[in-house]
Amino acid sequence: MYKRYLAEESKGSQAKAAREFITALEQRIRADETRKAEEARKAEAARVAEEARKAEEARVAEEARKAQEARDAEDARKAQDGQANDPDVHRVPEGPVDSGEGGGGGMRLGGMVVGGAGVLALGAGVFYGMKAKSISNELSEPGAPFTDARDDEGKAANQTMIIATAAGGALIVGGAVLYFMGRSKGKRGESTAIAPMIVRDGGGLTVRGGF
Repeated sequence: MYKRYLAEESKGSQAKAAREFITALEQRIRADETRKAEEARKAEAARVAEEARKAEEARVAEEARKAQEARDAEDARKAQDGQANDPDVHRVPEGPVDSGEGGGGGMRLGGMVVGGAGVLALGAGVFYGMKAKSISNELSEPGAPFTDARDDEGKAANQTMIIATAAGGALIVGGAVLYFMGRSKGKRGESTAIAPMIVRDGGGLTVRGGF
């Protein structure tokens, strides 16, 4: 409207004021356009930075996942390499082998060692049996708080008691047998070896010899 006024009345009484108003208006419009362009530029820069941050986080997470998979694979390989033919059987190194030349002294010594290990295992069985009974009594009390963790602890103690007692009994019997075999041994050239064997639900002994 002001531009049309100037076109028609370029020398009118309000021409100067109209020109000044038009100049100020155009400056304000340019300033608004510049501000909007700057805001758009900043918004675009922020969007690009956010996308870059997300991409970096995804890259770091992927590298961590691959590293964890590599560790799991290495752990599995080591476990497989160390696994025996029967994963439920763990053999204790064999006791001393007596050649017969010492009159059975080595066998008697081995019997005492094996028997002593059996006594220790029985002691452990008694300890864990008392612990399992104590936990059972505690959880059986009227109004006593029941937790799965405490119940599992009692079950684990009971299972350990069973294994330790079974293994201890087997070791004591095996040690006695080995000891008396050493006492009665008279022939030269005899050789005997006893190896304790511990399995998941108990224990036993393997005897190997030549006569």
